[in-house]
Amino acid sequence: MEFSKPESFAKQISIYLKSQQNDKAYGLAHDFVHKFPQELIPHVLLAESSFRLGRHEEAKFEAKKGLRLAATDSDIVFCTMVFSSACFQLKDYIEGYETLKKVTKGKFIQEVEEALLIFSLAMMDEQKALQHMKNLIVLNREKAMDFMKKYAERLPPEQHI
Repeated sequence: MEFSKPESFAKQISIYLKSQQNDKAYGLAHDFVHKFPQELIPHVLLAESSFRLGRHEEAKFEAKKGLRLAATDSDIVFCTMVFSSACFQLKDYIEGYETLKKVTKGKFIQEVEEALLIFSLAMMDEQKALQHMKNLIVLNREKAMDFMKKYAERLPPEQHI
């Protein structure tokens, strides 16, 4: 099946991703990027399908391309989240953290603050972790406490408070 319109590519790739046919999504996303290299959506879909296949370097690379093409705040945040998720898997904690910090521009965004908290914990930076936890509490106390409860439940028994 040959697609000629971006919407057709995006719809079929989304169907593949939703049905967990990640190999098919990945192959079609490659074709999509080849046909529309200056569009945001092909790079985002290739980043997502790459990530799902454990191709984290490629996911990071494509998400970075998406960041360069992103025009709206929501697109920038989304691309940054995909980029930082790939960084986390690659243990590039500092790069992921710094990219997340850039996207906030002094604003508090729930999902970004959660990611910043996770990166801070991974880097074992207690001061940054506490600051991001405080920011989460300001944004949504109930969700912040639930987030920390889930985190604490996953700690090894010797690390429980």
